[in-house]
Amino acid sequence: MNKNILITAVICVSILGGSYYAVQVSKQNSIERQQKIELEEKQRIRQEELEIRHINEKSYNWCVVGAEKDYWDFMKLNGTENKDGSITALDKYWDRAEKNKKEAVNNCYNRYLK
Repeated sequence: MNKNILITAVICVSILGGSYYAVQVSKQNSIERQQKIELEEKQRIRQEELEIRHINEKSYNWCVVGAEKDYWDFMKLNGTENKDGSITALDKYWDRAEKNKKEAVNNCYNRYLK
């Protein structure tokens, strides 16, 4: 009878030990899956940030091109275009055009890159 109790005890300990081991393996697998999900999410967010940055840089460049165009449009309206394509105007118009352009480029920066 002692032999049966001993065998029963060994079987119970084995079952309990095996169950404990299985739970620990399951926990570790769950932790590893969660870490993998978190890493993938961080990578996805980083990729989105890079794409947004790229779009913002392109938008900034287009905005600066617009500021440059506005600069020359202003000068054509307020100056005289010569036969060679150059423009003659009073200093106050050149100064105003330059100020407007700087403000526009600054606004481009604040809007897209800041």
